[in-house]
Amino acid sequence: MSDVAIEFKSEVFYGEKIIASVAISEFSKFGFEVFYKLEKENTEKRILVVTAKTGMVCYNYVTKKIASVPEEVIKRLK
Repeated sequence: MSDVAIEFKSEVFYGEKIIASVAISEFSKFGFEVFYKLEKENTEKRILVVTAKTGMVCYNYVTKKIASVPEEVIKRLK
């Protein structure tokens, strides 16, 4: 993980139903971004609770260098 950003929008209380959504985009040769959204559901609508983003970078632990995103990973995430 190269970076993370979290923005809190609303309170959540014990017992509230939370809906989580995740999307992946911004593919580059070496990484991609993961976007997160948490919403709580009340009787009439969904209320945004949290938005977040993580920047992911592929890394080769043997060579100790960043590495290209494997094609198999790109296929599964797109």
